[in-house]
Amino acid sequence: MNQIHRRQSWNNFRNLATTLEPPWIICGDFNEVLTQSEFQGSNQRASWQMDLFRNTLQHLNMFDLGYEGSPFTWSCLLTSPHTQRAMLDRAVCNSIWYDLFPWTRAWWVKCKEFENVIKQSWDKSLSDITTKIENCSWGLLNWSKHNQTDLAKRIKAIKKRISFLKNGVITEEAKIELFQLQLQLELSLDQLDIKWKQRSKQHWYKEGNRNTPFFHAFASKRKSNNHISKLKDPSGILRDSPTELEHIITNHFGSIFTSSHPSDLNITQAVARLPSRVTPPMNRMLSENFT
Repeated sequence: MNQIHRRQSWNNFRNLATTLEPPWIICGDFNEVLTQSEFQGSNQRASWQMDLFRNTLQHLNMFDLGYEGSPFTWSCLLTSPHTQRAMLDRAVCNSIWYDLFPWTRAWWVKCKEFENVIKQSWDKSLSDITTKIENCSWGLLNWSKHNQTDLAKRIKAIKKRISFLKNGVITEEAKIELFQLQLQLELSLDQLDIKWKQRSKQHWYKEGNRNTPFFHAFASKRKSNNHISKLKDPSGILRDSPTELEHIITNHFGSIFTSSHPSDLNITQAVARLPSRVTPPMNRMLSENFT
């Protein structure tokens, strides 16, 4: 696809956005990467191609939902050094869509059962697509609750088995099992890490070292931070009933955003100490009659 055709493709996306009402999500093969790190090959990806893709998403106010699994979703399957791999498949959405579906979990796609849950829920009904989507939503919600409970138990069991093998006789079979268990442990820890990162509402985080306790504390603390239990009234008396709290808050912000009707002299005195940003020529130009 040459430059003209690529530009036309992204322009089609922009034009489509003008005919659709939010919220919306786009999933599939975009045939483009966002960064050079999403492409692997003997040649570098052209910067103008990635810029077109990034600028289009920015124009549409959409962001990548994230993907967990192999870092590349496409490969040309040629032998080295001619092999090329790229992250071409992704899901992007706007914030309105994400707010409607806060249960979305990027870590789901790391679980092998995820695809089966989607397929079974989708095939459960032969009716319209709205019913199918509702079935998927409900199926994933139930599966998520069960899977999150199993996740902690699975990590505990894997660690226990690894400890047992390390303290026993190290045979070739034990080495193979240890290797497989380490991979399972890494996968489970990644799922747990991503779960708490998303619960802490860090939608635009960059993957790094695990710090699950921090994200767990952040998500739990957010609830307590967002709750007001007591306030002092203008007399300095502590109030805690919901009615009193509502009255204090209403009066406080009402006084802030209500004019005291100052005189012209008061206004002149108040702004006298502020540095002037509008020069006399600028003021004359701004004062001219508008035609």
